[in-house]
Amino acid sequence: MAQLSSAQNKKQWEIGPILPTKLANHISYTKNNCLDWLNKQPSKSVIYVSFGTSTSFSDEQIKELAMGLERSKQKFIWVLRDADKGDILTGEARIFELPEGFEERLKGVGLVVRDWAPQPEILAHSSTGGFVSHCG
Repeated sequence: MAQLSSAQNKKQWEIGPILPTKLANHISYTKNNCLDWLNKQPSKSVIYVSFGTSTSFSDEQIKELAMGLERSKQKFIWVLRDADKGDILTGEARIFELPEGFEERLKGVGLVVRDWAPQPEILAHSSTGGFVSHCG
């Protein structure tokens, strides 16, 4: 947390997370396929879908979310992380299955990322127009 001062000399404190809009001082992940894909999309046309590393969905919930994204006809990046692969408390692993042919049908419309994604850069990208998350 950093102290900020206003023009009226009143103390103000930022409460994170604060998203950097200029990423020049941050590590660059320009070789990441998410960013390559975003660079080809129109401004504010993509929804970023990520529920973090601690939220876990059932197979049915993942399939419902996939169907909703497909039916929306909205461009998206969907990050499916370790939390979606099993029970993070027990360490039980599973293989999540998207509806058959999902990624092939949505090639060019949606991108599914199964590993780490550069979230600050995706959120700051000019093609990103919305964010669906667990809201912390």
